[in-house]
Amino acid sequence: MAMLDSLYVLGDGGHQLVPASDLSSALRLAPKTISRAAGFFVHTGLLESGRGRWKLTERGAELCRLRREPRDDPARDYLGDQWGSMGVWFHEETRRLLANGALEDHVLAQRLSAKAKRPLERGIALVEWIEYAKLVTRHEDGFVTLPFSERPPVDAVPETDSPEIAIDPMAGISAPYMTGLATDELLELTQSISKLLGKVPAREGF
Repeated sequence: MAMLDSLYVLGDGGHQLVPASDLSSALRLAPKTISRAAGFFVHTGLLESGRGRWKLTERGAELCRLRREPRDDPARDYLGDQWGSMGVWFHEETRRLLANGALEDHVLAQRLSAKAKRPLERGIALVEWIEYAKLVTRHEDGFVTLPFSERPPVDAVPETDSPEIAIDPMAGISAPYMTGLATDELLELTQSISKLLGKVPAREGF
């Protein structure tokens, strides 16, 4: 995040290209280190490159502007909304991994780094970023879950999984009562119950 903040300041609010050498001096980091970090920011829509110079995108500039506010929630919410709408791969992969329940943060980091075919440090950084963007919730016990709004309902059961149960319209009526009815009365009773329940058609030729 320090790289983005520096580009915001050095680039006059993110509007100007900043030479890599100036950014390296400001952050006291090797150009190669900055280049690796810049690749992530370019991929996630926050930074654009220009032959040895860097500039924030509109998304990146807005994020840095919001980060200067007293509370960090606006910036975090903004980043989460942007990445969610972009469908960045690590968000989609995290949703898949957590769809069936919580994972420990280090396990999630391992799986993300394996998916990216990068060292574990990359997975750890990704977990930090998606937590910052409120795309996951990290609990005190170290487990990570999807935000409450994205968790599948616990009792959600597809309708196709529930077989339709046929209801007998004659159920609950005693045999003595049934045998005491005339044929036309019995037919009328059957049809009335069937229409009320809306499940079983009247029995023809009863």
